[in-house]
Amino acid sequence: MNNWKNNILDFYYDNAIFVDVFIITSACFLSFYSPLFILVINKKESQIDLLSNLIGTNVSLAGFMLAALTIIVTFKANINVKRIEDSKHALELILSTSHYKKIVNVFRTAILELSILFLLLLSIWVFADEISVSTLFTINCSAIFTTSIAILRSLYILFKILSLENSKAKE
Repeated sequence: MNNWKNNILDFYYDNAIFVDVFIITSACFLSFYSPLFILVINKKESQIDLLSNLIGTNVSLAGFMLAALTIIVTFKANINVKRIEDSKHALELILSTSHYKKIVNVFRTAILELSILFLLLLSIWVFADEISVSTLFTINCSAIFTTSIAILRSLYILFKILSLENSKAKE
């Protein structure tokens, strides 16, 4: 049972941007043609303000992820590759295995996704007066989902690293 879960997670981590775009596109399509419930959409100014906040959030989070990735790469450069038995702590263990590439890939994908989203939202913000309120609402919902899922992916990996550190410390 655990193996299929790992396979799904590996597929998702390897194709995160495409899976996220597929989910957003499917959700937008379904909500347009078969709405589950009626939403009351705020005024256009509120949607533009939210868009502006999402722009700042995405650029800040991309910078944070870049800093985290830089720290991980710096640690890797300063740690000699060791066998599992010779590792003194989880960081040495993780950076000495094939999981290092997966960790870097998750952070790199999150940075790329947040940076692309930042540029798209900035472009949309420039032309926001020409865009309908319902379209701005859909864009904001999609941006919130994409930002949240990129953060959750990175946090999941970070918590896995921390749990490995805790299990290594108990030994």
